[in-house]
Amino acid sequence: MAESTLAVTTGAYEQGRDVVSVRAEALERKLILPAAPGTIGGTELVGSGVPRGGLEVAIVGGEAKEPLPENAVGEVWVAGQSVAEGYWRDRSETENTLGAGTSHGEGPYLRTGDLGFPREGRLFVTGRHKDTLLINGRNLYSQDIEACLIEAHPALDQGSVVAVPIPKMD
Repeated sequence: MAESTLAVTTGAYEQGRDVVSVRAEALERKLILPAAPGTIGGTELVGSGVPRGGLEVAIVGGEAKEPLPENAVGEVWVAGQSVAEGYWRDRSETENTLGAGTSHGEGPYLRTGDLGFPREGRLFVTGRHKDTLLINGRNLYSQDIEACLIEAHPALDQGSVVAVPIPKMD
């Protein structure tokens, strides 16, 4: 979200961490369903805070560019005065990234490339669109695959594995 200059959301320090527990299998389908904290099959997500004054955050889904409800994960789009006006001498990238509009005609927005969902006015970022791997119909986050591998084998440590897609070879 560097194109937004400094910050999109903030939280009050004295309120502590803003954590929600969700069902991991639902998150793979880009849905947010609650899970009891510490439940097997659950995962905890930490909130990023509320949008700063003068900024609007929208969660938008897929090629249809449809605004999504609170229980769905989509791309985080941002609008406001602190969003950059464009890329130096790159009109195409400016239009694609900074001039996005929803299917409802709302915009222009900055397409951040981040995935997330809103909850009671707060933003939760779940990962990056480019870091999502589609495996056997499941949307998996590369960092989750990496964490699973590190946990499964004692010889592996943080930074020793990387999950990346490999194109099919015919």
